[in-house]
Amino acid sequence: KQWYQRRVRACVNKKGKANGLQVLEGGHIVQCSLGLCRKLRQHKSPLTNPLFNYFKSFELCVGLNGRVWVRADTVKHTVAISIYLKQCEYMSGADAVGMLRQTVKALG
Repeated sequence: KQWYQRRVRACVNKKGKANGLQVLEGGHIVQCSLGLCRKLRQHKSPLTNPLFNYFKSFELCVGLNGRVWVRADTVKHTVAISIYLKQCEYMSGADAVGMLRQTVKALG
């Protein structure tokens, strides 16, 4: 349980307040639907599980305003995760995972 919580964080606490959380530095912002953000915030979300298969270290900060902050070890990995999240909007889970596999392969 601990390993998952360190990688996928919410930008606000349970009361909807920033309440001492730090400024997000580096990374990339992805604009998503509110529905996708809700799915990403679920504990052990089926959308984030494939990411753990491809990337050793990454961070997601999911806001309820439709924005997701992404940061990974390299810029290539950050781009791959960002593309995957955008594809999750329009593809089924299996198709998005296939696209993630192709993106990771193309980026090296």
